[in-house]
Order: sequence, then structure tokens, then C-alpha cells
Amino acid sequence: MKKWSLFETGTPQSWKEHVGGRFNTKGKKFLDRDLALEFFGVSVNELAAGEHAPFWHAHSTLEELYLVIEGEGEFALDDDIVAVQPGSALRVGQGVMRSWRCLPTSETPMRWICIRGAGAKLADVPPDAKPVLYTEKPLPWG
Repeated sequence: MKKWSLFETGTPQSWKEHVGGRFNTKGKKFLDRDLALEFFGVSVNELAAGEHAPFWHAHSTLEELYLVIEGEGEFALDDDIVAVQPGSALRVGQGVMRSWRCLPTSETPMRWICIRGAGAKLADVPPDAKPVLYTEKPLPWG
């Protein structure tokens, strides 16, 4: 077996066509299986201006690093709202409820890469996100 893998995600402008995650979210592609990642996970993501995640979630084990490459947005982190833009690198630790949106005024879609890790093989870490639909916990932007 090779010790390297290559998977073409397409250009960032094509990421909206990906569908992934528990809610089959458009604009989300987990690369873990495509690249046989063992110790960390990666997703590529896109939201159009005014779009938001359909859920909140928190991890008990994983920490995540969000790298924004295009567009302007906001992350809701527990009771805080953090503005992000191209070049923002946002680390979110365990136990923090999170959600995100692309600002309605963003001139481009918000595109970002999410890297997550837990200090153990991903296969040994149970899926620990507990999504809470925004109909059950309103998002701060309505």
C-alpha cells in the first residue's frame, strides 16, 4: 500500500457542489476517507453570502482549526460571535458550541478548510459531535 494519497477536491469555486456530513450539507466535503487519513480530519467548505450552517455542534475530544481562504463570515462560539475573513485561522477547542455563517454582505462565498484532530487515530475516536438543529437552539443571526 502506498504511503501517500492524492484526491482532487476541485477548485475552491467548485466546492459548493460537494455534499457531506450527517445532514448531507451542500458545500461540505470530508477528505478523511478519500485520503485514508488516520490521525486528523480535513474538510473543504463553502457557503454563499447569507447562508449559514443548519446546526450547532460541540466536540468532546476533537479540536478544530478553521482556515478561511475567501469571503467574510462569522463564527458563533458559545456566547461569542467572531468575525472571520481571508487569512483568519481560528482554533476551537473541546466543549465549545459552534456554528458559522457567510455574511449577507460578503462579496464572495465564504470558503474555508477545517482541520480536526484528537491526539489519537481518528478511527479510534467515536463520532462525538451532537448536532443541535437551529430550530431547537436559535442561531444568533436569526
